[in-house]
Amino acid sequence: MIIGTQKTQCALCGKTHLLQIVRERKSIQYKNQEVNYWATFYKCLNSPVDDNEFIGINQEKSNALNIINEYRKNNNLLTSDKIIEIREHYGLTASELSRILGWNSNLIDLYETVLAQERENDHILMKIKDSPSFLYHRLKRTKNILNQNKLTQLNLLLLKEIKEKKDYFED
Repeated sequence: MIIGTQKTQCALCGKTHLLQIVRERKSIQYKNQEVNYWATFYKCLNSPVDDNEFIGINQEKSNALNIINEYRKNNNLLTSDKIIEIREHYGLTASELSRILGWNSNLIDLYETVLAQERENDHILMKIKDSPSFLYHRLKRTKNILNQNKLTQLNLLLLKEIKEKKDYFED
């Protein structure tokens, strides 16, 4: 289905003109599973070749994330939006949350943009979402990840949520 038009340089004919923006359901193999997702691409009506569709760089990133998030939904994993929501709720950067969890410093960023998490790490992220005391105890084990002001603010938020939820997790 055509969802819009955009005047831009065409990768097929080399001219700058109005291109159709098309969205349609596609299927792909991802992690040995067939995943159906919404793909967006450009369509050039001036192209001299039969294959008149191409993907722009932003569409490529968006399509890749759509594939990953559909895979996550099919496997009951947190989507990238949920991971971002959890992280932002606590005012953390992707690197800070990764390091608090003892992971590679760019892993949360990868989960938010280009990589589906393994089930084990998804369970850890779900624990953070559901149990503020879990994150509180992880935070107590870390050193020099957050500046003192941010650490104090996060501890206050976590202690407030632990009290409200009566979430007294011990690890």
